[in-house]
Amino acid sequence: MRDLSHQQIVGVERRKVPRNISLQNRIIINISGVRFETFKSTLEVYPNTLLGNPKRRKYYYDNVLEEYFFDRHRGCFEAILYYYQSKGRLRRPNSVPLDTFLEEIIFFDLGQDALAQVRKDENLKEVEKAQLPRNRCRRYGDMVPVTALGRLTAVICALAGVGTIGMLVSVLVDRYHRVYNRKLYIKPEQIDFNEFSDEENEDLEMGHGNIHGDSLIVNIDDREE
Repeated sequence: MRDLSHQQIVGVERRKVPRNISLQNRIIINISGVRFETFKSTLEVYPNTLLGNPKRRKYYYDNVLEEYFFDRHRGCFEAILYYYQSKGRLRRPNSVPLDTFLEEIIFFDLGQDALAQVRKDENLKEVEKAQLPRNRCRRYGDMVPVTALGRLTAVICALAGVGTIGMLVSVLVDRYHRVYNRKLYIKPEQIDFNEFSDEENEDLEMGHGNIHGDSLIVNIDDREE
């Protein structure tokens, strides 16, 4: 869609409105320093929107300048104002990012129809919401701990998990340290196999046999020499 300038928007609006309409129906909207002129009757075609509802838009009215002021995106508002004038046609300007355009649509509360129109034009797919399990016990695991009891339960579960991992790591490290030191620095004749489990005894006995075998080979070599 070709971007409409401020003069074009005002000109189209004036051609549509008869001259005998009172000036009280005229409305000026200031968007970050750029003023747009339209009529209340045009905006009130969509009474559920921010601009179409007099009670909601009055909070943005400046009594000194006699205009409505919004610190919003100027390029987006041209398309939003055209949405009111064209009675439902909404197109994103090429110079406006999609996320910014969606933010402005949500701010001015154009409704689900406007969002659906943009999603269709931009070929966007709505993300389906994941449903919680029907089983009550399983649903408790998917719920966010927002209550005091829920947070306490989450803390206890986290501490229990960390404690379990810490215990296992300490046991494994201690066992490896004892076996490694005994294999390297203790003579096989001084090892008390009753202090180890069956698997550790097998490892030590195999090491013991290898040591005697190596010493026997060395003795034979010495004799041959």
